[in-house]
Amino acid sequence: MRDKVVAAKLQHCTDFILPLDNKANWEELPSYIREGINVHFVTHYEHVFEVVFGKLTPQVETELATPHVEAPSTIMPTLEPARRPNAVI
Repeated sequence: MRDKVVAAKLQHCTDFILPLDNKANWEELPSYIREGINVHFVTHYEHVFEVVFGKLTPQVETELATPHVEAPSTIMPTLEPARRPNAVI
């Protein structure tokens, strides 16, 4: 983790999102490496989303929870049997 944090600091990254499981590794880093970095420990993707985009409104949560799946006919139009590749008539 040390090399990744140093490389990110060299690129002026100031905010890190890390898995909670890596908290012990983070705390082992010297303070001069951790200095100037805001770290967010998360356990699930939803937490990453909140860190990046902020707290969601109930309307947005509902829209995100609604599946947006296209009907099969719009993904691959149905062809007549004679026109289908390798069709047996």
